[in-house]
Amino acid sequence: MAIYIYEKDLYSYNKTINRRRSCVQHYHNRHELYYLLGGSTQYHIEDRSFDVFEGDFVFVPKGVRHSTDSRECLNTERILISFDDESVDAGALPILDTLGAYNHIQTAKAGSGRAEEILHLLREEYEGAGAYRETMLKLYISELIVCLNRYMKKNNSQTGGETMRAVAEYIRRNYAQDISLSELSEKFFISKSHLSRSFKAHFGVGINEYIRSVRIRRAARLLENTDMRVTDAALMCGFGDSNYFSAVFKKYKGIAPQKYSRLYGGGK
Repeated sequence: MAIYIYEKDLYSYNKTINRRRSCVQHYHNRHELYYLLGGSTQYHIEDRSFDVFEGDFVFVPKGVRHSTDSRECLNTERILISFDDESVDAGALPILDTLGAYNHIQTAKAGSGRAEEILHLLREEYEGAGAYRETMLKLYISELIVCLNRYMKKNNSQTGGETMRAVAEYIRRNYAQDISLSELSEKFFISKSHLSRSFKAHFGVGINEYIRSVRIRRAARLLENTDMRVTDAALMCGFGDSNYFSAVFKKYKGIAPQKYSRLYGGGK
């Protein structure tokens, strides 16, 4: 599997017209903050996927593998901020851990006014040569992540964010077991319809899709790091039907699990 390290300038802007925009799986040695000014795209971060729309932010911590694909949307416009820990005020650094737990910050464009304003001020400062430029850049980046933290908390209070995080954590810990919407509904004392809507609003993907993505990610790791047979990896990751596992694996990885094991497996 080809995984690339990309490095970017602190501030970059791109507008794509009449063309599908995508990038292969990669990671950075710095944090990445993505803001979608127009259009839509899909973000894949490790074993999670998010449908990102105009006015949304995506935060990717340094060293975390990710990719994007605008799919049927041929007109997109985005801003990228690439920064390290030293570019953030020490008092705001803990916020990065919180943003990294969610990745997708949905502000809705009408409510992202101050954050978008900061992005434009950041660009002016970055492209200028004013006195105390580095200090101003640090202040703007710090203010931006504080704003995003407030947007996220507001959204969480409206849709039960802590509970949704608990549901996601339960899935990640118990992916090898049978997990259903009914079981989760009973365990977390939430109606199935409310749980389904809230989880999708929070993580950009439905519960069943999230369960499949976690299982495939874990299965891929087993095939990469051990000489385990494909059927055994499927069973260990919650797939009782090996044919279904193969179909889902190919959908996510673009390659059959048997071939994936031969190419990248620990037993090769």
